[in-house]
Amino acid sequence: MENQDEDLSHLVADAPSAASEVIQDIQAKIRKMRELEIDMLEKQELFKAAEKEFEEYKASVVLASMTSAGLNSIEDENGNFVKLETKWYCNPNKNDADRKIIEAWLMKQGGDFLIKRKGEVEAEQLDMMRSAGIPFAEKIDMNTNSLKAFLKDALGYTKGSVAKISLEEIPDCIHFVIANEVITG
Repeated sequence: MENQDEDLSHLVADAPSAASEVIQDIQAKIRKMRELEIDMLEKQELFKAAEKEFEEYKASVVLASMTSAGLNSIEDENGNFVKLETKWYCNPNKNDADRKIIEAWLMKQGGDFLIKRKGEVEAEQLDMMRSAGIPFAEKIDMNTNSLKAFLKDALGYTKGSVAKISLEEIPDCIHFVIANEVITG
């Protein structure tokens, strides 16, 4: 019973002060966190701008300079190599109308083996069904990497191949692009 009479008012008086100090400390840390966040975002924007400037300079100025000088690779002052590399990109349209254009063009070029036909019957039976007037759903597909390899070979860019077509003969809907890129190392 003696403890009940003990004066505990100092604890109550100190409690709001201690809690207030903790809250103020946390708010100061949050303020610092927000300052760091703003600094980080500003630096990210600077990085993005610097990266864009670097990529544009590499892809235009350095590429043009090396190409006009006839250089495929060169060693920089630090002993690192910078080289030109030819990249091939192929991204054919996937809509049915363009697939039919690509199919017709591939068949004309001897690339019919690239065409994958899907239906409820075997591919050899499709022509018979078509001539008999039997309706069916046919899906035309092809492997993009195989198409790209076929085009590189047909253009004469693979070792031992002879050009059979020109770049202009490839349908636009195939989106076949040859690009030289600067590779840094």
